[in-house]
Amino acid sequence: MRRRTSRARAAAPGLGIDPVVIPALRAGMTLLQGNPPMNATMTLLVPKKQHSNFDEAEVLSDYRQRRALAEYERAQLKRAQIAEQHSALNCADLRIRAWEKVHGLRMPSAPRHPVLAAIAAATQLTLAEVQNEQRLRRAPRASAKV
Repeated sequence: MRRRTSRARAAAPGLGIDPVVIPALRAGMTLLQGNPPMNATMTLLVPKKQHSNFDEAEVLSDYRQRRALAEYERAQLKRAQIAEQHSALNCADLRIRAWEKVHGLRMPSAPRHPVLAAIAAATQLTLAEVQNEQRLRRAPRASAKV
């Protein structure tokens, strides 16, 4: 027995660990060294199982719940944006801007562009209303050039 403690004491200076603590570490304890205000050299031994407050199943289920909630919120936002595109309360300009925001595109400036039909369908406007909005958007640029 004396031999073991002498080996432990011999190993302790190189590790920076108090030789009294080494048998507890071998028994499955974990060494936590903090900086408490009263004694900066205080060492605390805690069983390894008490390190985490959550077990892996709880962490995984919490992660899945957060992901499901985030997915639900994204779906709700998308539904609201799509509803804004064809709301009867919004004017043609707001409907088209909502379409541009949802798709990340600008309305083309060509009056016969094939996408205009898709914009008209998505915003529940007629093709003539979409083309009229094109003309209104072009008008300020034309007057600024003169």
